[in-house]
Amino acid sequence: MISDEMRQHVTRVHALVDRVCIGLEEGREGAHPVAVVSTETYGSLKLELKPETEALAGRFATSRVEFTRHVATEKQIKSWLLNGSHWLLALDALQACDGDKDVRLNHFLKETPDRLSFAKAVMAEMSEGIAVILRRDPAYGGFLRDVDPDEYLRGAAEAILGRFLSSDDPLSRILARFQAPTPEAPGSVQAFAKRFADRVEDPIAAYSDGRGSPPQAAMRSVNSLVRLIASGSYIDAA
Repeated sequence: MISDEMRQHVTRVHALVDRVCIGLEEGREGAHPVAVVSTETYGSLKLELKPETEALAGRFATSRVEFTRHVATEKQIKSWLLNGSHWLLALDALQACDGDKDVRLNHFLKETPDRLSFAKAVMAEMSEGIAVILRRDPAYGGFLRDVDPDEYLRGAAEAILGRFLSSDDPLSRILARFQAPTPEAPGSVQAFAKRFADRVEDPIAAYSDGRGSPPQAAMRSVNSLVRLIASGSYIDAA
């Protein structure tokens, strides 16, 4: 609920937020009180660029706050390329480590050249599938007019993989939703599988359509999910 008085000073915009508000405290900018928001290393904030925010975008040009006219599209790309790839890599790691949820993904990926190559292959396959979707779906026409999708995805994939390799996240954090069914939550696996499919199914299908065969690296991780469920290896397993 926003008061009429507050609406005179606040412009409501769509946003893409990731790993922000790790810490929140009061600070000052000159004579004015401000909210100081702490983020993790890869914390990011993208705000919708429209006439009401153009002046703000200029003011924050040298900051880490970004502005975009295509918040919805970039949010969907994030879900596929960042969240989907993260789960694909984490599921493969969890299965390879026999369900050890305390393994840290960045350590796991950097342990051998083959694992790093696999991570790069997953990112490349997901990027290729996303590019197919962007080009064939008219809903993304505005994004394509303003952005080179291949260049955008190349840069995003490189930055995301760099984040995966430097963030000290245990598999228990990445796959926190991958929990065993219980009498209180009998549908936990189905809920995870649906969320997982929402993040990876369309890029995998688009890649398969474009290439005439499914993406080998991504499908290896999908198979890892099947094996984990068959063996009862969940994040909350003792």
